[in-house]
Amino acid sequence: MPTTRRTAALSTVLALTAASVLALGAAPASAATSDVVTPGLQWTAVDDNALTIGDVAPRYRDVAGTGIDIDGYGSLSGLFTSLTASYGPMTGVPVTITPVSAVYLDDGLTSITADGYVDFGDGRDISVDLTLEIQGSYARWSFDASSLGPATLTATGQLTSGDDSVGIASGVQSATVTSGGATLRPVLGMVTEGTGRAFTVSSSGLVSFTMPSGQLSTFTLAVEDFAPCARTAAITDMDVRLATLAASFGGEIAPATGSGCVSIAPAAAFPTGTPTDQSLAVTLDPAVSTTGLTVGTAGLPSGLALVFDPATSRLRLTGTAAEGSYDVTVVFSSAGGAGGSAPMTVTLALEVTAAPAAAAPELAATGADAWPGLLAGFALVLLGALAVAVRRRTARG
Repeated sequence: MPTTRRTAALSTVLALTAASVLALGAAPASAATSDVVTPGLQWTAVDDNALTIGDVAPRYRDVAGTGIDIDGYGSLSGLFTSLTASYGPMTGVPVTITPVSAVYLDDGLTSITADGYVDFGDGRDISVDLTLEIQGSYARWSFDASSLGPATLTATGQLTSGDDSVGIASGVQSATVTSGGATLRPVLGMVTEGTGRAFTVSSSGLVSFTMPSGQLSTFTLAVEDFAPCARTAAITDMDVRLATLAASFGGEIAPATGSGCVSIAPAAAFPTGTPTDQSLAVTLDPAVSTTGLTVGTAGLPSGLALVFDPATSRLRLTGTAAEGSYDVTVVFSSAGGAGGSAPMTVTLALEVTAAPAAAAPELAATGADAWPGLLAGFALVLLGALAVAVRRRTARG
């Protein structure tokens, strides 16, 4: 069931007091934060007072029924953590935020709304309707600002920084970027639309989104994980998605798995009832590290064991099973290693044949089986007696 929090809109006088307004990026200790789970992702420290997402990371549970759980690397260090307004000579004035409502729904649409306000004095002010939505592989911020004259809003946030520089984008409306430790962290797609809107991503991961007042502005973020050997494929895929990224909000982006990250040598057929002991070679793409590599199976028939040895990169198949053909799902996960955290799945075919027919036992020479020998012996006796009789008869004559 969705969790709902709602705060009644405050009067203008109360909204302008320091005790009743919240500046984005300076949320008090009482700020309400929650985690949101969507298929394959966990969005952490979602702040419904500041409309900030603390981080997003891949999350897989019981992959293919193997019992493997994966928690991948995060990509954010707070987006967006600051919202400021500029009007005439006054620039960079913090927008104060009043929470309105928050509806959290795992694997559904999470929607958080708030009111923003800036008073520049002399009758000049800006009001902003703010919305943060999270669904599927996407997050979307909406800023609907109204003012008496031309004004500009700027939202800033931070991607995770690390040993690798992020993809740099300057004054653009769409970009594919990766955060620090690019080979580990998911690929991000960012899009905004409309005249006067643009964002910049610096080499240190600072994201700055600038938009005009007087119209609705949106910023859409998409996340795509990848298997260790498929980072390039994920970047290419996100580049293609950018054209329709905003319209695709709410969908699920399957992780890029590439081809040939992992392969297993075929297993030899073996008869039921006879224990097998086979060593199957496992070929890993160079991008797949055995560090932290875990292996799980689903569909392995009862009586068999399949154990991976990272030192030799081989699977040992032992035991026996009932006669039949089996397709065993083997899942490799290198989360914590040197590549992306998406699981790698291989199907291993097993053929258990019928038990060999037993050899016919040799029967003892008794009963019917003894007659041929007896007859042969009797015939020899008769022949001998006949020979003797013939010799005697000859001798008398």
